[in-house]
Amino acid sequence: MSAPSVVQVLTTPAGIAAVVTEQQQRIRDLEAAQVAQREHAAVQDRTIGALRRYVLRLQAALRSTGAPVPEPDPDDADLISG
Repeated sequence: MSAPSVVQVLTTPAGIAAVVTEQQQRIRDLEAAQVAQREHAAVQDRTIGALRRYVLRLQAALRSTGAPVPEPDPDDADLISG
């Protein structure tokens, strides 16, 4: 026996309710995934900020000793500079 068509499902209150319930769950799942992605991005932003501050401290420490501060790899320079 084959599954009922969308038209058949949407012609009864029970069928409509089933489709609405399924769509609500899909929306909840998507919203949860979006929240998780935002939280992950926030952690990455904080980590990048912390690493940037640490690099600045290391550069200052090197300069205070008179040691040269190495330039970043050319492939990374645009990501690291200011």
